[in-house]
Amino acid sequence: MSSVTVLFQLEELKSATERTGAERKEHHCEQLPIPIALTLLFDSQYCYKRAACLSKRSLEEKLRVGK
Repeated sequence: MSSVTVLFQLEELKSATERTGAERKEHHCEQLPIPIALTLLFDSQYCYKRAACLSKRSLEEKLRVGK
């Protein structure tokens, strides 16, 4: 996956998250497919603080299981 693809997917995710209601934001990361969850590792502040839905450990465990 190129860095351009990663940035594009991250911007798409941010836009989609901003359009959802607060109640959906809380669980947004859990509904993401693994490739987008991997993308979020490049912007941990966004995933952990802004989306505020998964801890670093929880995300790492999901990725490890998904391999």
